[in-house]
Amino acid sequence: MSFFGAKAALEPNTPAEMVIDLVDGGILRIRFFGYVDGALIQRGTQRVREVLGKRSARVFLADTLGITGVDASMRAPGLDFISVLKGYGIAAGYVSVSSPVVRLLASTLGMASGFRLELLATTELATRKAQSALRGSKD
Repeated sequence: MSFFGAKAALEPNTPAEMVIDLVDGGILRIRFFGYVDGALIQRGTQRVREVLGKRSARVFLADTLGITGVDASMRAPGLDFISVLKGYGIAAGYVSVSSPVVRLLASTLGMASGFRLELLATTELATRKAQSALRGSKD
């Protein structure tokens, strides 16, 4: 089942992965690959706790261009994921997104959680915005 209950146009059998690490002295980088469901987001939330339990970050950078589809089961874990980010002091997120479904989902999660998300067309632009935010400039 896809995010809106309709059959996904993208392939749900793609292996899923979230790669989470710290880069550039304060950016939590999250890269998504494959079909995203609640179980993947829950594993990612645990990884965020592990990473941010050792070192701090001020913003996050998410690359969603590798997502092949999303499942409705990721909505509640997605809100928990954002809550954990906020709890560790992450102030904003910069998300590269091309899929209209992923864009709508990210917007919905951002609004529902009150978390500032900026959705951008390319990973390069999202990276520049995250680096700029980390420096405190308005580039």
